[in-house]
Amino acid sequence: MPLATYQIDKNLPAIEVKELTPESFKDYGYVISPNHLNVDSDTSSASANQGTAIKFIEISRNESLYAKNNCPSSRVPDFTRWNLFRCTPPNHLITLNNDGSYTYLAKVLEQHPYSTQTFLPLGKSSGNKWAYMVIVSKTNAFGTPDLNTVEAFVAKGNQAVTYGAGTWHAPMIALDGTIDFGVLINENGVPEEDCREAKKDLKLLVTKTKFKTGERACQVASQDDLKESFGITDVDTVIKEILKKGELQVGGKERQAQASQIRAETLQIVASKCINSNNKRPYPTTIIEKALQELGFNFVSNKPSKSQALEAIKLLVDKQVIPIVRARMKIRISVSGSSNVRDAKKYSETIKKMFSEIEDEDISGNLWEIVGYIDPGNFRKLDETVQTESKNKATVEVLDTAVVQQTEDHF
Repeated sequence: MPLATYQIDKNLPAIEVKELTPESFKDYGYVISPNHLNVDSDTSSASANQGTAIKFIEISRNESLYAKNNCPSSRVPDFTRWNLFRCTPPNHLITLNNDGSYTYLAKVLEQHPYSTQTFLPLGKSSGNKWAYMVIVSKTNAFGTPDLNTVEAFVAKGNQAVTYGAGTWHAPMIALDGTIDFGVLINENGVPEEDCREAKKDLKLLVTKTKFKTGERACQVASQDDLKESFGITDVDTVIKEILKKGELQVGGKERQAQASQIRAETLQIVASKCINSNNKRPYPTTIIEKALQELGFNFVSNKPSKSQALEAIKLLVDKQVIPIVRARMKIRISVSGSSNVRDAKKYSETIKKMFSEIEDEDISGNLWEIVGYIDPGNFRKLDETVQTESKNKATVEVLDTAVVQQTEDHF
């Protein structure tokens, strides 16, 4: 079943963005904000961990309504799950206006009618930079977003937010680069009951904030400044000129952090796709890193980690400074129907020769199925051969992209 979707034919009003605090957000849910907690506040607290910690009690409430009031109609039980959302800034949806305000084009608002939803940013510092923005709305009498109650809030990297059950909200809007969020929610697997959407291009005018960020404030260039620097005053034309000819200015710490992230991601990809050729077990990233250093492999911060990982794997396999091979893929090929199975017997030997190892083969009157392992580099050729020989009557399934032997032993 698809998501329950509503159409909205009204633009959002101009609103002023607010600072996310437990008080400002209380009509929409909860805010977990260490900067707003202290033992003298109204928040209940107690000593914990033999006096080495302070426990602040029930700063956010996670709630499931699936089992209450015979809702929802399917009666399918729910379960609690953690998901990971990797959010990037939606720059293509944000337009800078001449007066310094911003227009955010919200493509959709969504609602989880039977569960709260908590977004916990991972790896962001507790500094003063604004890390992300949330846009929320209450529900009107028709069960759709009440556009008269739309509000926007900006949060820092050490703040988590919990949307109350039934609160309409826009997708998470990252501001300070890519942010990973741990997301806690209850779901029952029925799409139209887990999530509802209100779709339309909703233009939200976000005006300047009135609160201090603790950092140097950004200033919008005046018309005179634009005329002096670019010879024109049209902001959109200036932005296009900057994007076309300008250079990205990245600070030393940001460059170092970006390089470290690319390096770690590349090593993790290599470790996940390769094994020790002697014992068929995975290598830890530390050994992979040491081997690549010995080979003089250079990590590049402006190159995708996946492409660098493929280069590193080829180098490691070719040079063999450590016993290493690509982990094999586990594949299942199946054909059903008596006539198709008869045809499969004609080309089965050709297919089987492309496997490095066959784990199981089942041939009956109405089914031919083979499960085995192949080198990842042979997958495309295998798939093309199967579809050509079977005239697209066979299916090829990837059961495991990288098969490794897992044990309790340690390196």
